[in-house]
Amino acid sequence: MHNYVLTRYSIVANRRRAVVYAQDIMTMTGRSRSYAYKVLREIKVYYNKPKSHLVTIEEYVGFHGIPAQKVLEYLYEVIAD
Repeated sequence: MHNYVLTRYSIVANRRRAVVYAQDIMTMTGRSRSYAYKVLREIKVYYNKPKSHLVTIEEYVGFHGIPAQKVLEYLYEVIAD
């Protein structure tokens, strides 16, 4: 049995996740939805990933040069809200 947490962003099992969604990018950057999807597309091209694959937290921070700890703190803060 999984422990699911319902947030206004998503349902997250065990309050952990490995991927970044467009909503996360929108909230972290204050930019539009179209910008967030553009960033996800650019990351997929950079890492030579098919369109159907998800972008991991590691790929996101590697592409943008953001410290992983900052993004993880943000994601877990959002999940806890």
